[in-house]
Amino acid sequence: MRNPINKYASESGFTILQLAITIAILGIISTLAVLRIRSARDSLALQNSVRQLAANIEKARLDAVRRHDTSSIVFTTNKSYNVRMDFDGTGNPYTKTYNLLGDIEIPSGSPLPSISFNWRGRTSACTNTFAFQNSSGGLQSWVDVSDAGDVTVNSDVDVLPTVSFGTVSTTAGISTTMPTTTCCSTRELAFPSPFGKRTSMARNRSSKYHDGTASRDFSVIPTCSGLAIYL
Repeated sequence: MRNPINKYASESGFTILQLAITIAILGIISTLAVLRIRSARDSLALQNSVRQLAANIEKARLDAVRRHDTSSIVFTTNKSYNVRMDFDGTGNPYTKTYNLLGDIEIPSGSPLPSISFNWRGRTSACTNTFAFQNSSGGLQSWVDVSDAGDVTVNSDVDVLPTVSFGTVSTTAGISTTMPTTTCCSTRELAFPSPFGKRTSMARNRSSKYHDGTASRDFSVIPTCSGLAIYL
């Protein structure tokens, strides 16, 4: 007859410590996965919001040029904006409201931006910037619109670089004497003139063709390169 104590002692299992370690590892992995999913969701919402705004800006600009009128985009809150343009192609503009996705917003305390296009598709400001972030501030993105209506997303060059100029002396190394040149004719090139005789700034000269059968008028212009050109 087998001893029941020895039967249970031979069976293997997990201790409470092993179960606790396994549960802790699973909890850490689950937390990291949730954070990754949330970060990816916020990044996707930010990208989609920025791209939607950039597309609406491009459409509003083209609409202003097409209708030979104005169009505008105005943020009413830090999470929504109004677009006024002709959406249906009927020539009658009206206003639509768009909301930023997820927890994307204009940073609190920042002035609400707006932009308006004239009939040439241009703006009154030199550069218009629409900056966005998620609620935690960990993700940021922006849209720039130049005065010519060009739209860029996350452009690294948003301001002109600072350039330093050296001081130029107005006296040192400056010559006030004009150089003199001498014009002379050491060689002559003859070209038939289609305008006949020239009487100003040139002297007339009669010549004959090499076969001696006809004569043409040529105009002589002295040059400073040692050549006299006959026209």
